[in-house]
Amino acid sequence: MIVLIERDGVNGIESQPVVPPPSNRISCTLVCSYGSSTTMTSIRKQLIARVTKLGVEEQAVPGRNDGFAALCYRGKPFAHFHHDEELDLHLTRSVIAREGLVHPSNSVVHPKRSKNAHWIELRLKTVADLDHVTRLIELAVANLEA
Repeated sequence: MIVLIERDGVNGIESQPVVPPPSNRISCTLVCSYGSSTTMTSIRKQLIARVTKLGVEEQAVPGRNDGFAALCYRGKPFAHFHHDEELDLHLTRSVIAREGLVHPSNSVVHPKRSKNAHWIELRLKTVADLDHVTRLIELAVANLEA
């Protein structure tokens, strides 16, 4: 499959054919005439791109190179990645209940988490998951602003 990304040549950006590698992951490479290239190889990167618009920042944790990183809003951590496809998000218990969120029974990182916890482990595997988690992060950010 070839994806054609069209851009306005007046701005110095030209159309480039993109051939995604065979994979289960969503992959798109944008190449511009300035020589820069950005590859979106994980749903995590797509999530970060979305929530950055809300003022959320991803912060690496010093000494960790296993994919663990925090999401912060105005300097306050409210979520963290266990790896590219799993996010632990802090929400109020009422939001967790209202949204019908349930801690995964096959959790490896938090197998004994209390049902009363303010944290919920979320999986990111599909675009639908991406949309759902983005909306939940919006709720978490709104709670931090309150």
